Amino acid sequence: MTTPTTTRAELRRKICKELRMPFFRRVSNTYSTVGASSTTGTIIDAKLTQPDGTWNGSWFYDVTTGEVSLIRSFKADSDTFYIEKTLAASPVGNYYEIHSIWNADEIHDAINESIRVGRRTFPELVTDETIVMKEEVMTYPITGLSTLPWMITKIWVEEQLNCDRGNVVSATSTSVTLPSVPSDLDTSWKITTYAGKGAGQIRNVGVVTGNSFAVVAWTTVPDSTTKYALFHADKELVQWAPFNDFHTDTEEFPATLYLNELRPSLYGMRIRIEMLAVSQELTTEAGVTYVPAEFIKAKACSILHGQALSNTKADKDTHYSEYRRYMEEADAYVVRNAVHTPGVRFRTPNDSASQRYQSNNNPLGWDQG
Repeated sequence: MTTPTTTRAELRRKICKELRMPFFRRVSNTYSTVGASSTTGTIIDAKLTQPDGTWNGSWFYDVTTGEVSLIRSFKADSDTFYIEKTLAASPVGNYYEIHSIWNADEIHDAINESIRVGRRTFPELVTDETIVMKEEVMTYPITGLSTLPWMITKIWVEEQLNCDRGNVVSATSTSVTLPSVPSDLDTSWKITTYAGKGAGQIRNVGVVTGNSFAVVAWTTVPDSTTKYALFHADKELVQWAPFNDFHTDTEEFPATLYLNELRPSLYGMRIRIEMLAVSQELTTEAGVTYVPAEFIKAKACSILHGQALSNTKADKDTHYSEYRRYMEEADAYVVRNAVHTPGVRFRTPNDSASQRYQSNNNPLGWDQG
């Protein structure tokens, strides 16, 4: 279901090439570097050999800082263009691009609008295994997951048939001591805490010394009230069992996962959540989206040409035809490539087999008083 990630920088350059911006047709790698003699108001680049005035009215974009400024004039004899708004600091050595008609901020807004339109059609399928089943706990916040869920599709719980449980003897910020440890304990094992101080943590076993071993620093250091589960996560006996007795506070963008029953035999086990996630808007050059680049390119070009309709009377017919063409291209991409969203089934405490599979041989209620 997921597609390869695309960064904002990659998307912007695809769009600029698609719009046939002159700079992107002339520069093979789609960006250049500010020369050593440049200042905050004057950009010099020996690679710019076009005639005087070529870049007048275009937009300078400092890729490194994100600053945008209109180019007032370009002088071919000195390979220099002068920008309207001076930069905050010397741009020497920074990457830059030159955009025509639309500036970088407008292109980025069009990219994010395209993501907002397409992210539910092209969601990311994510699996998370960072929640530990705690003792006598049926409510689990999920807003802190590394990926924000849009919809939860499935839940599994780890079933460890070979698992040591007990109370921690002592711990430091980067180690833990247990009453005893298996003779084959090594760095392939994991420890979870499921009750007492610091419950809900997962750590890989580090260097083992007697009944103690190192861990990556605890978020909350356990103590003797802490109950733990110690197991080898990769052994053959490990199984993940479907867990259907759950529901969430809302179907879309849930904040809390609720279990409908307690399973003491599973305390300390990891909960695996399969969920659909929607791509967030891009705010940095390296930010990535799972919405396909081909859809974003077509949709963003449509948005930009649509904006040009209200900005100028010149070339209005051209902008309108391009707006329609790219809009149809984006719509056609959705028709060809929209993914199937898995069904979501949230059980409640009142669900039962009889309730879910009742049949009625008299659906119209004939002969009933």
